[in-house]
Amino acid sequence: MGNAGSIDASKEEEVDLSGKGLKKITFRNLDNARIVKLGLYNNQLTSLPVEIGRLNGLKWLDLGSNQLTSLPVEFGMLTCLKELDLSNNPLTTPPMEVCNEGITAIRAYFLEHPTESKSDCKSDAKTMHLIPPYLARSLWCVQYLPSVYYVEVL
Repeated sequence: MGNAGSIDASKEEEVDLSGKGLKKITFRNLDNARIVKLGLYNNQLTSLPVEIGRLNGLKWLDLGSNQLTSLPVEFGMLTCLKELDLSNNPLTTPPMEVCNEGITAIRAYFLEHPTESKSDCKSDAKTMHLIPPYLARSLWCVQYLPSVYYVEVL
């Protein structure tokens, strides 16, 4: 697979590309994404594509032992995510102490700091609208529609 991996999000529910030496990943067929478990442990990833936020059924994600310094703000849109491993990454955005608190803390961080993502990946994603920080303490529900990301407060 070399240094880049292309993941067809519509084919499998479980994808494990751990230990492949990947430096970059891309996603294809996101409109029909089926991935619920994604293993990317022990690669050489330095960034994640913003499209990762469109994996709306993702429940388990292992990004441990990579070279990630930041997460894209769209990472906060992984609303189904229950298990997350970011260990052994030199993360600065969000700070590792936030990451250690889990996905809820990461979502809250990006709601309060929406422009701090330093992802260097190109995106075909459309405009993203975030709810104001004072509403972040209530319920976070994101729905992707073809032309724009919408956030609904229920």
